[in-house]
Amino acid sequence: MIYRLRPYQEECVKSISDYINSDRHDPVLVIGPVGCGKSILIAEAARLMGDKTLILQPSRELLIQNYCKLTSYGIPATIYSASCGKKELSNMIYATLGSIKKVVGQLKEMGIRNVLIDEAHAGYSPEDGSEFMTFMNELKPRKVIGFTATPCRLKNMSIGQTSYSQLNFITRMRPVYFKNLIHVIQVEEMIRQGFWTPLKYETWDFNEDALKLNSNGSEYTAESISEAVRKNGLNNLILRRLMVLKDICRSILVFMDSVESCNTAAEWMNAKICAGIAEVVHGGTPKKQREAIVERFKSGKTKVVFNYSALGTGFDHPGLDCVIVGRPTFSFSSFYQWLGRAVRIKDGKDSALVVDCCNNSSRFGDIRELSIENYKGYGWGMFIGDKLITNIPMGDKVTKTDLDIKAAKKDRRRGLAQGVTAAPVPGRPDHPLGSTLMAFGKYCGWMLHSIPVSYFKFINETFDWDNGRNKEIKEYIDFLIKNNRL
Repeated sequence: MIYRLRPYQEECVKSISDYINSDRHDPVLVIGPVGCGKSILIAEAARLMGDKTLILQPSRELLIQNYCKLTSYGIPATIYSASCGKKELSNMIYATLGSIKKVVGQLKEMGIRNVLIDEAHAGYSPEDGSEFMTFMNELKPRKVIGFTATPCRLKNMSIGQTSYSQLNFITRMRPVYFKNLIHVIQVEEMIRQGFWTPLKYETWDFNEDALKLNSNGSEYTAESISEAVRKNGLNNLILRRLMVLKDICRSILVFMDSVESCNTAAEWMNAKICAGIAEVVHGGTPKKQREAIVERFKSGKTKVVFNYSALGTGFDHPGLDCVIVGRPTFSFSSFYQWLGRAVRIKDGKDSALVVDCCNNSSRFGDIRELSIENYKGYGWGMFIGDKLITNIPMGDKVTKTDLDIKAAKKDRRRGLAQGVTAAPVPGRPDHPLGSTLMAFGKYCGWMLHSIPVSYFKFINETFDWDNGRNKEIKEYIDFLIKNNRL
């Protein structure tokens, strides 16, 4: 079958088609929010590329999901992944990097020339000598498109003895593999077109005194998270809230602080409410058991799933109408992905409830306000409303207004635009010499009325005006002094 594309998907596919049919050979990115139908976009890209295409997937779950989407088009493809138990080569291959890298020589012989990369921000290091770069340098594909909802990578930084972490926008990293974006689907765009389930927020107070960041400042330590959860009595409060939500919501996913907390909560609900109402999934859950639990959850047989280190990404359950975040996090990507599990639309699903038990939203803001922008005077960045969240130390606050001020100062300092070098400083009184050009220094070529007063203070205090030179500049400075502008 051929899927009917949503309006925002049509625009994205056009950008993909333009790139495929161009003479460009640079690796490019497509950015789309969680719930945008990325598997359909990847399938469309694969269809447009034709054969000789490799689609890299970060996990078994996403591989199967995207493989099924493509084959539903009637396009033949094979799977090459040890985790899937299949290793078949063809002209259209869905694969995990760890498996396919071992047969890169065969791929070259087969003429594989296109590569699509799902979750391009994760696990594909641009560092020289990395598994990914070694593979790509040997394969030498002609067209590469990466897809991601979170175009950033966490990087550890240090200044002197101080270490910190920051989310770096994927095109602003060094080294960098993806240098250019060809399309961005915005959250606002999906909301406006009716393809993002409206979220209702319920935010709890949470005492964070026990929380401690790990050594690189990227996340709270597991020990401090559990301690904070214990001191707040959080798990009991979650169970108390679930006693009400079980009769209101159809399907509830709960992110907990540990496997132990998951097991304790599920056991209590099954004993006190109804056997089988709750189950547990975590990173160590055997594959077949996990698949069975997920199937029962999607079918409605299981109402509540408690999870730890699982189901955060690539879990597609449109019927999910409640997400409970029962653990604090310092990771925007994790928080965004967790909440994103609930935004997929489904008939009869008018809204979804987000219960933020640890007040994480006070750190990150409202994900409905997330935007990816090529901001004037700054470049590409991720924003939550007015707040920049990439390429700054985590926890710092930089707004668009801050960026505007910085860009304006930079333009003034460099005198890049005639409008800047000619425009008078706001509020400065007129003077006949205001349009006189500065003849020296960092503001050489600027009109006097556009030069910051701080510079006039500097030259007034350091220059020797008795030699009779630069009389017009001195006269202008005296004018500013007389008018209390200096």
